[in-house]
Amino acid sequence: MIPDKLKDDFNSLRNMFDELKREIDKNVVREENYKGEFYEISPYSYQRNRFKQGKIVGNVTSLKTTNNLFTYYFDVKNQIIEIREGLELKNQFYYTFFIYEKELMKTIAYDNSKRIVNVRYYLYVFRMP
Repeated sequence: MIPDKLKDDFNSLRNMFDELKREIDKNVVREENYKGEFYEISPYSYQRNRFKQGKIVGNVTSLKTTNNLFTYYFDVKNQIIEIREGLELKNQFYYTFFIYEKELMKTIAYDNSKRIVNVRYYLYVFRMP
């Protein structure tokens, strides 16, 4: 059952931040920086919550703060495999890692002290008319 699988994943990934980060970083081919959230992970989140899309940041070193700085990391398939979200604390970030399977996208979120926050499954099922 999915709730049991989520619980097992949560417990098994509890102390895996460093290992998971190393594995994800091996597959990064491109990164993009934005002030504010730019890409939608769950469909229609901007329309539903009336958020404005983030603005691209050309030179990250020119920023006074990393608060609300979103860095998106992509693999060779142009899929987001990591999101780093800047916090009000200087050089502190939340991390979300993405693992893609056949019809499933799994996200694993960690806080700035490398403690697991959640594991989510996004199940995409496509029907042909």
